[in-house]
Amino acid sequence: MRIAKPAQVAMINGLMRTPRHQLIASMGLGKSGALLMHAGGLEFHLGGWPGLCIVAPLQVALAWRREIPLWRPDLRVSLVAGDKKAREQALHTSADVYLLTYDNLPWMHEYVGGSWAKFGEVMVCDESTRIKKTRASFQTSSKGKRFLRTDGGVQTNSLAMHAGDFPYWVNATGTPTPNGLTDLWGQYWYVDGGYRLGNSYTSFEQRWFRVPNQHSDFAKVEPLPGAAEQISALVADVTTVVRVEDYIDVAEPNVVDRYVELPEKARRVYREMKARMRAEVEGKQVTALTAAAKTAKLLQIASGFAYWRDEDLDPELNQCEELHAVKLDAVESILEETNEPLVVVYYFKATLEQMKRRFKGRLRELDAKGQAQDDWNAGKVEILALQYSKGSMGLSLQHGGRNICLLTPTYKADDYVQVLERLGPLRQMQSGYKRAVNVFRILASATVDRKVFDVVQDKQDVERAMVELLMGDD
Repeated sequence: MRIAKPAQVAMINGLMRTPRHQLIASMGLGKSGALLMHAGGLEFHLGGWPGLCIVAPLQVALAWRREIPLWRPDLRVSLVAGDKKAREQALHTSADVYLLTYDNLPWMHEYVGGSWAKFGEVMVCDESTRIKKTRASFQTSSKGKRFLRTDGGVQTNSLAMHAGDFPYWVNATGTPTPNGLTDLWGQYWYVDGGYRLGNSYTSFEQRWFRVPNQHSDFAKVEPLPGAAEQISALVADVTTVVRVEDYIDVAEPNVVDRYVELPEKARRVYREMKARMRAEVEGKQVTALTAAAKTAKLLQIASGFAYWRDEDLDPELNQCEELHAVKLDAVESILEETNEPLVVVYYFKATLEQMKRRFKGRLRELDAKGQAQDDWNAGKVEILALQYSKGSMGLSLQHGGRNICLLTPTYKADDYVQVLERLGPLRQMQSGYKRAVNVFRILASATVDRKVFDVVQDKQDVERAMVELLMGDD
């Protein structure tokens, strides 16, 4: 069992103040552990485990499933995901923690019916910006009967119907206002039912916002002077803010590992390649002739695809088969949670093509004239794609952001050093930015990803490391 770190102690102290709370904490500070310890505190107070429901995007829910045993190995965890049969079985499984996904909330509302209190007393909405579009309000009918009116999206409507089922509620996010102050009302409605920011979204908007050009079809509301300060003061008693800069030395990068689970198809191909140095994908043979080539093939499969032949010898992208995109799902999650620009570092050419399809219109790759670098530093680029070997020298990227995502590991230690130096802590401080640099490492669970990252970190002999990692279990 782990011991709470100072940032987690601050979170727990904040959560203890009110039964329903908004937790705003930077990624990498241990929100999951803090929330589990908070539930443990309730267990002591109530005289028994309160039962915990956690709703999150799928990849985040899978991360919870890995994290919970590290803090509370005694807890039984049920993941409500997959096909209809799997979800039904998960709900009928006796568990201490139920992991739900946002996209399954409408199904759960229809399937369960009535109250969700049977699944626990504590609800946690992780990445709570997913509920920012909640539009719900309590109304009174002409006969004096009180009812809930919902006008939001399908997912938030389903969740709002069960907000009262849980005496304890926590919204957890790193960035509560990705699109501005208007994102706050939907999240805080679950905390107090509209008590602090207005019974309805309309009343909230009318009080603190204005429409600068009401005759335009594309008019957007703008906050009135002092709106941010007034809103912050009203919700301060039910809000805890923990920033990475307050607990991490900004002279060192804040490394955050994000694990993803391979889909069954990709896992089967991975096992075959690891066991026999060859695998069959869509009727074609993918073969590795040496330990080094085998490691490269395993990294490819973990990244999302498999080349029929060596990339350098046959670089045509129609020579590879896409197996999954779960690492790009993790990139989406990071972008949503941080609401900041992101440098995504890749190794294989197929990864770049995969990103171009997924992030069309949002992604830029480096160009010979340096225009992409200039646009990045000017704040005009959301995602900058950077290849280890080609994009790691002579760049200055610190003005455009402070977040790096490593999609694929590499054995070349110098590549890591060069990538980090492009916008790392030293360049940030030299340019007058007092902010922590976040390095997000995306690792496929039970693959060579983690071991290859460790090779560089531990400065092992590359050839020896390749042989050792292929001999042992992933």
